[in-house]
Amino acid sequence: MQPPLTQISRPQVMGLLHGFSGATFAMSWFLFADGATFAAEAQKKFVFVMWLPGLLCCVMMVLMGLVNVKALQESNDDDAAMFGGGGPTDDGDGIRARVFFFIAATFGLAGMSIAIWKMADTYNTSSDSWPGVALLLQTLCMMVSSGLLVAARMRRPQEENPF
Repeated sequence: MQPPLTQISRPQVMGLLHGFSGATFAMSWFLFADGATFAAEAQKKFVFVMWLPGLLCCVMMVLMGLVNVKALQESNDDDAAMFGGGGPTDDGDGIRARVFFFIAATFGLAGMSIAIWKMADTYNTSSDSWPGVALLLQTLCMMVSSGLLVAARMRRPQEENPF
């Protein structure tokens, strides 16, 4: 008999999150390939700008991997944390994590913005709009994949020194 969902162990949850993350990442690039194929059949150019949403979201995923999620979870409500400097015991992990998270989110949003722009500009007719929709779905899948990876890292037990 299977255990109830609430009794799944932490490694099993992390494995599920990593598996779903990889599946959504693979699905995002399959969507891109399908959109590129459809555009080629419709005699539409699929230039470098069409690759930018996926590439920017890949950079977002790499930067999200550099974010210290434990430092993001800690709450520092004092002014020193807000302005980037603490006392003599502050090692700067919290502000560094916030900056990396902000930069990563900026890359992801830039990719999504380009996908929306190309969908509205290049593929605005109803007969051949699938390549533009595929670009938007690609960026959404990559963002979901990155979010699942961050969620898996948040469930990881606290490590003393990860290096």
